[in-house]
Amino acid sequence: MLQRLLVNEIIAGVVFNFTVRCFSSTTYVSDENMTQFAPVIVEKFVIDDGRSKPDLMVHFGFDQSILTKAEKRKLDAFIEHIKHSKGDVIISSHTDLTGSQKYNNALSERRSKAIARYLQAKDTNASNHQYHLKALGETHPLQHAKGPEANAQNRRGYVFFKQA
Repeated sequence: MLQRLLVNEIIAGVVFNFTVRCFSSTTYVSDENMTQFAPVIVEKFVIDDGRSKPDLMVHFGFDQSILTKAEKRKLDAFIEHIKHSKGDVIISSHTDLTGSQKYNNALSERRSKAIARYLQAKDTNASNHQYHLKALGETHPLQHAKGPEANAQNRRGYVFFKQA
């Protein structure tokens, strides 16, 4: 994921604007580094590109972002498991290789939001959890082949829990 940070630097009364760019699949800013680059504001955030082992995998139908009863039961068990813990819930969603990249990115975003909405509605300790969503579209397929079985495996959402 390409991150951009616009930095304003004032030297001798002249404002210099420059952009710092970095590429990262997982980004973490430690507490001791939060103020290292003052006066630049550094925000802590978590991104997962779907390459880590998820705590939960949710599957979707073709061109769907609707959760089935079976997938809802998985999400219910997940939220029950984390309800007494504090931490980050990271959701990354994927599509198969069918369709345009633009369409698949939008579908992937709808899938991430569907999972998050469902979890947040069931989360009785929502103040203990921060939700982070990532739509990865077709960029990280499990199966590079095309066909019904490969496509079904690629239509998925991952849910991770990183305990605080």
